[in-house]
Amino acid sequence: MTSRVLRVLVPVLVAGAVLASCTGKEDGRAGAATTTTAATTTAADPSTEAQRPRELKVDGVDPCKLLTAEQMVQLKVTRSSRNDSDIVKTGDVPTCEFRGDLSTNYGVAVIAGKGVDYWTGKGNTDVSEVRVAGFAAKQISLSGVEADCAIAVDVADGQQLYVDYIPVGSKGPAKDEMCRNVALGAELALTTLQSLK
Repeated sequence: MTSRVLRVLVPVLVAGAVLASCTGKEDGRAGAATTTTAATTTAADPSTEAQRPRELKVDGVDPCKLLTAEQMVQLKVTRSSRNDSDIVKTGDVPTCEFRGDLSTNYGVAVIAGKGVDYWTGKGNTDVSEVRVAGFAAKQISLSGVEADCAIAVDVADGQQLYVDYIPVGSKGPAKDEMCRNVALGAELALTTLQSLK
């Protein structure tokens, strides 16, 4: 199953679970890979959930420009391509796939139509409050599914930076490692987004 299918399938499965409960890419290249450092997310304090260091509107932002060549090396990805996806059921949103070897696939999307609260109470998803570089965020994965992890960062009212990590092939890293990978990807994309503003 391709990453695009998984990326679109997650919201579809979530929507199906909610309904059931109610009734009963431009190409880029990077150099050789270097050692990846782990990003950390911290549990969010509910009293400060809505706070963000600054507002970062994503209107008109090209998601394929949110990882620099150096950041791509850090994430062990070598190419990027635009692959817009219907992540939040509002129609396709600007999405870029960053690919490396057979086990590395990041998706970076800029969503101007729905904020991170979209993910609260979404049926069969596990959602936890985290912070990424001081910004409130939600870590999202399908309940009982090991092959995905995503983070939605609250960058502005009604807007989010969405980053997912979906392994390619039958053998991917453990779920905890996937979530650490996506946290690093989100932190790097957020750093670049801040530099554009």
